[in-house]
Amino acid sequence: MSHGHAKPILPHILIEVFFAILPLFVLASFWPDHGQEHPKNFWWGPEVSMTACILYGLTISRFIMGIIHSGTRGTAASVAPRAAAMALVPILGLIASIVLIAKLSVGTDSWVLLISQYTNLFLSVFSFLILGGYGLRHAA
Repeated sequence: MSHGHAKPILPHILIEVFFAILPLFVLASFWPDHGQEHPKNFWWGPEVSMTACILYGLTISRFIMGIIHSGTRGTAASVAPRAAAMALVPILGLIASIVLIAKLSVGTDSWVLLISQYTNLFLSVFSFLILGGYGLRHAA
């Protein structure tokens, strides 16, 4: 049984695991003490932003996989500048997610933070569908 062209899978797995556990490190570093206020409920807590953080990380991972595989087909020169610009979207979203996790882990009385959190989640899903879809399409 021939495996043909073997793709290195470990780097991709490590990237995805890193982005999956990144919110936990952020949350652990900002989690309130027993005497401090905790989130009102699940929907006001930082867990939604943790999900967005993971989706942005997966988007970056999949998108980079697609760029790498496009490069092996000789189109890297035409893809690279646009890809670099487009990669800024999930990176900025990842930063926003981390900030929201930190803020929402110590207080949830802000409608601005709540709206920002759900807007960020929507953008992470959209980003994953577009950029992550591009990566999956080209990596296949």
